[in-house]
Parts: sequence; C-alpha cells; structure tokens
Amino acid sequence: MDRWVGSLLCFALSLFRRVRPYSPSDRKVLMIELFEMGASVMVLPAVRHLLERKPDAEIYVLTTIGNRTSWEISDLLAKERIICLDGRSLWSFVSSAARAVRQLRTIGIDLVIDLEKFSRISVILSVLAGARRIAGFHRYEYEGLYRGFSLIDSPCAFNQNEHIALNFFAVAKGALRPEQSYPNLKDWINPDDLKLPKYELSPQGARQVRESLGLDEGESVVVICPDVGTNLSVRNYPVASYAKVAQQLLDESPGRHIAIIGVELNKAICGELESLIGSPRVHNLCGKTRSLGELMDLLAASELLIGNDNGPLHFASLTDTPILGIFSTDSPFMYGPLGEAVVLYTFFHCSPCISALNHKHSKCTDNACIKTIPPHVVTEMSLRLIAGEVQTRTVNGVLPYLERGASILAPQPLVYIGASARSRAQGSASPESAPATTLP
Repeated sequence: MDRWVGSLLCFALSLFRRVRPYSPSDRKVLMIELFEMGASVMVLPAVRHLLERKPDAEIYVLTTIGNRTSWEISDLLAKERIICLDGRSLWSFVSSAARAVRQLRTIGIDLVIDLEKFSRISVILSVLAGARRIAGFHRYEYEGLYRGFSLIDSPCAFNQNEHIALNFFAVAKGALRPEQSYPNLKDWINPDDLKLPKYELSPQGARQVRESLGLDEGESVVVICPDVGTNLSVRNYPVASYAKVAQQLLDESPGRHIAIIGVELNKAICGELESLIGSPRVHNLCGKTRSLGELMDLLAASELLIGNDNGPLHFASLTDTPILGIFSTDSPFMYGPLGEAVVLYTFFHCSPCISALNHKHSKCTDNACIKTIPPHVVTEMSLRLIAGEVQTRTVNGVLPYLERGASILAPQPLVYIGASARSRAQGSASPESAPATTLP
C-alpha cells in the first residue's frame, strides 16, 4: 500500500504544493520516526543538535504506540509532545492518523523533520498536517524510492555507507540551513557530535534487580535477547547456539546467572532457550518486565548484554554495560549500537541483504551469515568483554566498527570493534598501532 497507493498520493499532493524556502522563524518542529525502537535512540544526537541550535523550539514527535516509551526514557522531550499512532491494524492506524493530523494542524507545525527512510506515509502525513516546511531523505538519482516531486523542501541524500545516526543528524542539520545544494548535505558530520544521554541506575533500581533475580552478594547476570520477532527473524542467531553460549558462560562462573528478555511475541523462542539451557540460574523474563524503566535497570545492572540486531542493544547504549551484538543481514557499519559495543559479523558476499533501499525486506530463508558464527567465538568475546580486555570502539571513534588487528577466533572472517588479541600480545598501546586487518 505504501509503495503503490503512497506513490500515487505523493504525486497528487505534489501537484498542489510548492517547495517552501527556509524560514528562521521555524519554532514548532515535528520529528517523525514511526516503526523502529532502536532508531529512537540513534536519533537522540539529532534532537540534541536541534535543542542547541533552537533552544526556544517546541519539539514534537510522531511515532507509534509501541515506540512511545523508548522516546520517553531520554528525558529530552516533554512527554505530552509525543503523539502516537496505533499500528495494530489498518483501521486503527488510519483512524489514529486522522486524529494526529487534526491535532498537528491545531498546533501549527512550522517544520517537519521526516526520519523515515523512503516510506511515503510519513511525508503524506506531513503535508496533511499543514507543515510549512518538510525536511527528509531524497532519492536523487536512485531508481524507485519515489516520494513526490515537490513535497520535500529540505532534501538530504541518504548515505548507505554512513551510520544511520549520522544520516539522521544530516537531515536535522540540513533542515536548519538556509542554503541548499545538490545533493544535500555538502558537509561532514563530526562523529563526536553523536553523544547520547546516560541512564543512571539508582541504588533502589539495582536492589530491585538483584532481589527479583535472587542474586546473592558477588553474583552477576548476563542478559540475552534471542529473538527479533517474526518480521525480521532472518536476523536471529540460532537458539541452540545461544544455549551453548549460555551454558559455557554458566560453567565459567558459578556465581553467574542468565536473564532472557523479550516481549510477548518472543515467548516461544525465549521459552525454548530456557528449556535448552536447563539451569536453575536461568531466568526467563520474557514479557515480565512491566516497563521500559525496569528493562533499563536490568540492562544497567548487568555485566553484559548479548543480542541480535534489535532494540535492546540500542537501549543498552544509554548505559555503561558492555554490548555484544551478533549481526547478519543488516550492516553493523550502519546500524551498530552507539554504546560500548563489540559486533560479530561475517563478511558473506550476500550480506547485508536488507537496507533502507529495499525497505528492509529479504526473501532469504537460510541466514548462513549468522548461523556460521560458532558459539565458542561468542563465548570467548563475551568473557573478554566482561573482563574488560577489549577496547571497545563505536561510531564515535572516527573509524566505525573496524578492527585494526587480527581476530583468529573462528574458521570464518569476523569483524568486531576493539583491540585484538594480537595487538595486545605485541604490546600495542592502542588499536591505531596494530597491524592492518587480516582474515584467518
């Protein structure tokens, strides 16, 4: 519907709308980010940029109900300015969109910053809401990805070779500039500007986590998020492999516990993982965290989070907890977490097979790119992260998600962030002095 009906509506709306010039008086700003929970974290640096450049601006967010709490935890925006659509069915989506449009027209939006990657519904809602100006991604010379010919007033090129947080930042930065270029934005985004707010774990929150898991003094917990869900199950690391990793981590330390997290839709896989591990030190918390605040407390109180490319990796980026991400069909160079993270990734020729340019759709039924990562590699990297033996690097570190040493942990090539075993053995003071990346 978005492709065919959306394209037709974009064409029709383009006939009646002209490109609007930059206005320094833009005060009421709407940011649209509808469908991805992790994206709500990666857009926070762009929100900060807006607040710094326009401290008097009223910033609103249009998102879906399921993403509301992920916007609330940052405390950068007023909760009453988060407007939600109900995506549980087509009818609920249409009816809630109609209500949102009426509300936005009453508010009087000056500028929309559309952060959706080439979906048409967001730009259609922007026009219907009466926004004076719209900033968003533009296809330029790409085929397809049509969003009308006069609906985006401040277009921005989508760079599939840059981290998505840098893309979001570029849209916001370009929206606040009077000059336009072709293509936009002809400027460099400083990775050091991608700063996230930190989630502070309170003593009460830490105590509640320990009591709920029954942890004694000196015991710790590793969190595993094993299921992305049916829409993107191609991202999932095999449950049997996760079970081997969990068992190896439990065997390594008698005081270590495993917490399995997920929402109601993930119960089947989380339950299967619990059964395969079969240990009293495993806690299946799937569907049991009553709020995102409880989940954040659990992540902040843990010694490590292991998970597929999913929202919890990005939520953990707001804490000091180290993260081990297992990536497959998405590029970690573009969607890797911004926190203290290590990413395991095989360089299969077919991977990544999903991106914003195909609306994250893949017909792959055999995700060998992630299945072939051996459990012992995941375990070894987990233990090194827990021990603080890996110098993590994020997109903030100039060279995003590149390992400058050699990782000889598996029979197939992997990439991970951090100082390698070889560079430390050679006494290197930093990753920059390590040899160039080599494959086993």
